[in-house]
Amino acid sequence: MSSDLIKKILLFLFVNFLGFSSPTLVFILSSKFGIFADKDPAALSAIQEQLFGGTNMTWLVCAFFSFAYFVFDGFWGRFFLWSAFTVPLLYGLSVMSSMG
Repeated sequence: MSSDLIKKILLFLFVNFLGFSSPTLVFILSSKFGIFADKDPAALSAIQEQLFGGTNMTWLVCAFFSFAYFVFDGFWGRFFLWSAFTVPLLYGLSVMSSMG
């Protein structure tokens, strides 16, 4: 295996880990900034369900598309790779802004 392929695989795994972790990051930051301070436990449970369930499904689709990183070079390869992080993060932020 060439070192270039190993770097691509490690970057692929890292970006997909970030994408998978983005709902947790959004939830922790929202809690830290007090967005959930006035929410009751039932509402908080509904927010968590929508945030984690929807974002993980979004990440799963984007992770599938991020395999194109190994097919395309240049801009389009990186575009598909980073979509596995940015799209779930933006979805999570939109859920938080609509619930907050």
